[in-house]
Amino acid sequence: MKTLRNYLFLIVCCIFAATAFTACTGDSDDNSIDPTTYKSYLNNISGNYIGKMVFYKTPKNSSSTTLEKYDSISYANWKMSADSTITFYNFPVSKVDSVINVSSSSSESTKQLFEALKNCPPTTRKAFYGIPSKSYISSTYIAFIVNPTTIELTLNYGGASHKVYLVFTAGYYMGMWLSSNKTTQIQAVLSGVYVDSTTTPLSSDYINNIGVIWTSK
Repeated sequence: MKTLRNYLFLIVCCIFAATAFTACTGDSDDNSIDPTTYKSYLNNISGNYIGKMVFYKTPKNSSSTTLEKYDSISYANWKMSADSTITFYNFPVSKVDSVINVSSSSSESTKQLFEALKNCPPTTRKAFYGIPSKSYISSTYIAFIVNPTTIELTLNYGGASHKVYLVFTAGYYMGMWLSSNKTTQIQAVLSGVYVDSTTTPLSSDYINNIGVIWTSK
């Protein structure tokens, strides 16, 4: 797991370096992917995957920005489709309850929101993925950008019904498909929570950034 994560990080660094070089040289047309080849890449990636999920969060009261593992599930399944969609089956919403930062000084509504998330049933979730350029491709892997969709929930707590939106960071997190063993790894970060509003998120004082990594077997 750690090795795969480090490998993906190294690939991301190489991709960004290659992209920056291309931008500086103005040779972007040579880095584009023609439609037929692009479709073949998506066909290679597409399929049903089984693996595990690991959950991370940023430690509070710490100067470290490194996410620390706090939970995992040993069985997860998802589908990569050639139409650039990812379907995560039985996504465990209850496992991302730690996005709410609860302490002894938390308000009652914050504690109730945490408990409501903790008791959420699994749900099917969607994400979209794409391959921006040839710099994401090699003979051993295909890397891609991941954009998870917002999780919209109706939760009852505090004597009322609330619309809760769990928002993932878009455009900055990646996945990777290895050609050698046809496995994939996907990363996403949950970084925003909205309650009864789509314009005003909960203050960062009340939330943790949550990282989720899917790794297939």
